[in-house]
Amino acid sequence: MQKRFTLIEILVVVAIIGILASLLLPTLGSAREKARRAVCKSNLRQIGVATVMYTSDNDGFYMTQLNDVSWDDKLSTYDSRNLTSIQMNKPENNFGTVTGTSADMHKLYTCPFDDVSRVGSRFTRSYTPNAYTTEGWANIWRGIAGGEDESRQISSVSAPAKSIAFFEFQDQYNGVGGTDNNRNRHSAYMLAIVINSGLEYTKHAYESSNYLMIDGHVSFMTYRNSVDVHSQRTGYRTASNPYSVGLGSNNLIGTYWDCN
Repeated sequence: MQKRFTLIEILVVVAIIGILASLLLPTLGSAREKARRAVCKSNLRQIGVATVMYTSDNDGFYMTQLNDVSWDDKLSTYDSRNLTSIQMNKPENNFGTVTGTSADMHKLYTCPFDDVSRVGSRFTRSYTPNAYTTEGWANIWRGIAGGEDESRQISSVSAPAKSIAFFEFQDQYNGVGGTDNNRNRHSAYMLAIVINSGLEYTKHAYESSNYLMIDGHVSFMTYRNSVDVHSQRTGYRTASNPYSVGLGSNNLIGTYWDCN
């Protein structure tokens, strides 16, 4: 006669499976988190390589957004997308339709964690260059690329391993081909507004995100870490000119945002 399992035996097996699952799921979740973070880091590193190639062909200067051509469109020659000049001049709204391209073609610019819906059917662009300006705000942050024709030379940065080139900004307006020249949107200033408003500013664990430094390495750190003062730019802080620097301040001199 064929032996049948009793109800108690079945319940014991189910309980054991449940215990094993509870032990394995956190591990699997952690592995998935690390894998997605690795993809994000890889994206930034590849963007960094394309950027260095661009600067090599442009007297060491970073990308501008002059003539309504975005910084990422200008990298298309170096990141294998090879957009035409006509495609580069198309607006970010309905970018896929007007350029005849797919979101998959631009996935290098998308962090796997970025699930923020974009306005105007824009393709997701999760990254943005650290803002730079030659105006009065230069005393507050000095990034790599600003609005229109403002840009830095890579050779002018004295501490490339401690200077942010690109960072994650998962915003509804940040889309592929976007030429929003509002420099605040591409700086720690906007991140600070988001954080102080109590809004979620990163999808990664530990309230951290990836930052591509000018020397090409990627740091996974919190915003608080990014505004730690690690150097002193000569001539900007004196007894008669005592700037408040770092967390909670618009002044980011000497922090990772200061590409001096």
